[in-house]
Amino acid sequence: MLGVDDLDWDLAAAFAPLGAKASVSADVDELLSGLLAELRAGDHVVLMSNGGFQGLPLRLQRALESRADASS
Repeated sequence: MLGVDDLDWDLAAAFAPLGAKASVSADVDELLSGLLAELRAGDHVVLMSNGGFQGLPLRLQRALESRADASS
């Protein structure tokens, strides 16, 4: 999850009980890096936002394509 500054509640604290099942990233670069570290072939990703995606879907797609090309 991408943490944002304009929430009137603590996103990280709300999801803390989930432990390793959830994480909160400070920015899109950190979120992308975390996704790439965790994703494996056959995984599915759902990106949902109540705001902008800040280019995340395309950046993730390109990074995954590059990774697939490198392993071929």
